[in-house]
Amino acid sequence: MSLLDIAYTPAPVIGRRETVRDAVAVTMPEGCDAVVVVDEEELVGIMTSRDIMLKVVLRREDPESVLVEQVMSAPVVTIHQDETPEKALAMMLENNIRHVVLIDRRKVTGLISQRQLLGKIVKEQSESLEYLAAFLSVEGSRH
Repeated sequence: MSLLDIAYTPAPVIGRRETVRDAVAVTMPEGCDAVVVVDEEELVGIMTSRDIMLKVVLRREDPESVLVEQVMSAPVVTIHQDETPEKALAMMLENNIRHVVLIDRRKVTGLISQRQLLGKIVKEQSESLEYLAAFLSVEGSRH
């Protein structure tokens, strides 16, 4: 399984000088709760729904006037798009984050969340267990 197969591709992207409201508009159609922040196509940060809740909503700031660069988190944890899902999940747990930006040759290629990774891993494990159970029931009936 490839990270690109389960990631948001292309990643939702916004400029650092756009408003928080603009960023929310970018992420909503994707169903994603984070957006990659760029400055002239260079990765500079990430803004998550948690950032918005803590730095905008809780402080009663106006999302139409607060800029993404005021809310985003940086530096960004990245992983090469060809790494394994297990490695991506380990990075998230190690860094206490819920999103990792996928890159290839320093270009953003996708965005993946812990929820996507765990969902895919659980699905694969369930399928493996079903296969094993079916195998064992066939083997057990032969004796």
